[in-house]
Amino acid sequence: MAHTFIVISINSETLPAPVYPLALPRLADAVERAGHTALQYDILVRGRGSLPQYLKRARPDLVGVSIRNIDNADSDETCSYVDAYREIINEIRACVSAPIVLGGSGFSLFPERLMSMFDADYGVIGPGEDAVCAILDGLEGGKDLSQIPNLLAAQSNGDSNSDPINASDEIPKRFVATARHDPDIVDYYWSSGGMIGVQTKRGCPKKCSYCTYPLIDGRVLQWREPGEVVDEIEKMITDSGIRYFFFTDSIFNLRPDHETAVAEEICRRSLSLSWGAFFAPCNMDEKYLETLKQSGLKHVEFGTDSLCDAMLNSYEKDFSVADVVGTASLCARMGLFSAHYLIFGGPGETPGTIRETMANARRLERCVFFPFAGVRVYPGTMLHSTALAEGRIHEDDDCIAPTFYWAPGIDGPSTWRLVDDGRDGAQKWIIPPKYEALAPLMRRMRQRGKKGPLWEYMIR
Repeated sequence: MAHTFIVISINSETLPAPVYPLALPRLADAVERAGHTALQYDILVRGRGSLPQYLKRARPDLVGVSIRNIDNADSDETCSYVDAYREIINEIRACVSAPIVLGGSGFSLFPERLMSMFDADYGVIGPGEDAVCAILDGLEGGKDLSQIPNLLAAQSNGDSNSDPINASDEIPKRFVATARHDPDIVDYYWSSGGMIGVQTKRGCPKKCSYCTYPLIDGRVLQWREPGEVVDEIEKMITDSGIRYFFFTDSIFNLRPDHETAVAEEICRRSLSLSWGAFFAPCNMDEKYLETLKQSGLKHVEFGTDSLCDAMLNSYEKDFSVADVVGTASLCARMGLFSAHYLIFGGPGETPGTIRETMANARRLERCVFFPFAGVRVYPGTMLHSTALAEGRIHEDDDCIAPTFYWAPGIDGPSTWRLVDDGRDGAQKWIIPPKYEALAPLMRRMRQRGKKGPLWEYMIR
């Protein structure tokens, strides 16, 4: 029997830019292919006030709620979204009797806690296409959902299963992920965010101490066929006039043969576009970057974290300051814009290591910096284990309230003083408090048709 499924993005954050909810078109396509009807609703696009009436008209059999972030991860002006999410989910409950399934990256970090807080019927850790289709197929009863990997189901006593059900360690190396993009949602993010996200790979084998990507998508790298990726891009160019894409892989340069194949397929089809992605600042040569540049690569965003080797070791990074300097220099020579995301305050940080990072930052050209003070602690990460061992958090602290690691003697004000001293007046340091001040300028540039992340205009 066919059923109606609505997937709702309840993210309301727009700083530093609204992020396209890629889960919505993925889920919608999977559900439609399984013979059901799928509808997409985005709070940012259609508004929260219109949601109740929309739900009553649609009369869904299952409601999916996508939770992207739990908070803004800003230690200076911390903002948790949990209470607002609870209000929205309560409003959904008041409008429909359909079961609710939670998912998304934010949910996947705190699944049991959020299942309980929001009184959800189901929850999916990681990608949700298979699980949602299984729930829909089993709505009449009689279908055993206990074998669905990474699916949580509320129990009769109101609790949820404590672990993903039969989470599989044997994950295929290749995966199919077609998408059914909603034109209204695409148009909103294209006009207000200046880019649309596309995923070429998922999973991350790296072991960065604080990082949550392996918890969300697993450590085993999976990839889409290059032709499938470019089919999605070409269709959005044709249907919606999209000309800037951001590849949302945790790290883009994890499998060079796949990445160059995607770039070569873009070139083979003579598609006119620009794109950006997150990269590790290592293991890239001129030939590789030239292939990507020919396909439209314009912005290279690096998860650099620190420009001090002692801190890179602390964060369990697999590159050195010398790697960063060499890669940044190569990007500058090739005319690519680059950005470096830095984290201050992790285990072993001192005023001396911060000064070293600031000194080495002056060696990098044609780039901007996005620094963050304090390291957000998430359960399941190595940093969480470190914080427990040092007594900075307790066993009963679930860390759903924004929790940050600070090395002894380091705090926000002292960090920003050292950063301000070290940047020597350079405007290319974009700290979180600047986001709101820059928002009006960003909106004006968007209104003038500027696309992409726009941070290259801060390079001077």
